[in-house]
Amino acid sequence: MEVKYGNMEVPTIFNTRAARKTAVADMAEAIRRIRLAAERNHAGGQLRLGVCYAMGEGLPWDWTEAVRLYRLAADQNHADAQYLL
Repeated sequence: MEVKYGNMEVPTIFNTRAARKTAVADMAEAIRRIRLAAERNHAGGQLRLGVCYAMGEGLPWDWTEAVRLYRLAADQNHADAQYLL
């Protein structure tokens, strides 16, 4: 399937089953790497993992865990984490 974009025809790969499986696998790998950074006390990793929990993005929605991670990042003076709290 293709979609017209101006004079170009662009294939719509995101509607295929294989593309969705790839996106899920990519999200799982991203979460794995973010979690690793958070476990190593990286404030940015803690913030991003917290956002994933808060939004239910690749992880089950868990506001309590999100706030815990925001606090860990905020304790390291991460401005975005402090703002979110």
